[in-house]
Amino acid sequence: MNERDLVKFYASALQARGFWTVVEYNIYAGLGREASFRYRYGVGYKGLEPPPHLGQPTIDLLYGPVRGGRWCLPMTACEFKYFRSSRGLSYYAGLDEALALLTYGVDKVKLIHLIDRKAWRDDRIKTYPDAMFILITLLRLPIGFETYLVDETGIFQELEETWIEPPQNPLLEEDFVKKTRKFIIKDLALSGE
Repeated sequence: MNERDLVKFYASALQARGFWTVVEYNIYAGLGREASFRYRYGVGYKGLEPPPHLGQPTIDLLYGPVRGGRWCLPMTACEFKYFRSSRGLSYYAGLDEALALLTYGVDKVKLIHLIDRKAWRDDRIKTYPDAMFILITLLRLPIGFETYLVDETGIFQELEETWIEPPQNPLLEEDFVKKTRKFIIKDLALSGE
C-alpha cells in the first residue's frame, strides 16, 4: 500500500461513521486550465470569488459531519505522512504542510503519521510519535496529531498515548482565510454557516 491508499482507507472508516470525505482536495482542481487561470488572476468562475490562496499544499483529506443527508461544517483538514522506514522522513515530517492548511479556513487541522509495522522495529522511529507530541505541545501549535501503525492490508493500530485533539483554527478571523473558507464552503456546498 502507498500513502494515498492508506488515506482512502482512513476516509472510508470515517464515512462508515457518518462523515463526508474528500481525498486530495485542491481549491483549483476540477476547474480546468482556463478556469484555474482565471481564478489565479482574479476573474472568478461560476459566481465564486477567487480565493486569495496559492492552493498549496493539497489537502490530503478533508472531512466533516453528514446531517440529514447534507455535508455540514465543521470541516477538518488532515495531512498524512507514511513512514516505511526511518530513512527519508524526519519525526517532524508534514508539520509545515499541516500548519499551512490552517490558511484554508478549515475549522481544525490534524497531522497524521502512519508508520509501517516493519519500520516500527527500528528504535529510532519509535521515538517519532513522542518527539512530535512534545514539539506540538510545547510550542502550543494549533493542530492535532495522531499516529497509527499500519500493515500491508491497511489495518490501523492506534497509538493514542501521543494523540493531540485539534484545537479551533486561530486564523479564522483573518480576511484572506475567511475568503478561502467561503470559497471551499460554496465549492463543496457545505451547510452550517
